[in-house]
Amino acid sequence: MPLQFELKEQDFLSLEDAIAYEFFMDSVGETMNSAHEKDMDIVEALVKLAKASYMVANIFCTARDQYFNLPAES
Repeated sequence: MPLQFELKEQDFLSLEDAIAYEFFMDSVGETMNSAHEKDMDIVEALVKLAKASYMVANIFCTARDQYFNLPAES
């Protein structure tokens, strides 16, 4: 689901925020269905998903930073 809203200069959406948002939105339906099937608290499942979304985003951004800081091959 694409993110569509106008950002003002004071509003800043980082790459990590964008990745976390996309991961969350891609996974929210499956998470809610799974929580319902397992009689889990849906709010708790969504909180865990939100935290996991930022963990995934952090891993991606860290790997990206490491990739761009690799020494150039001769």
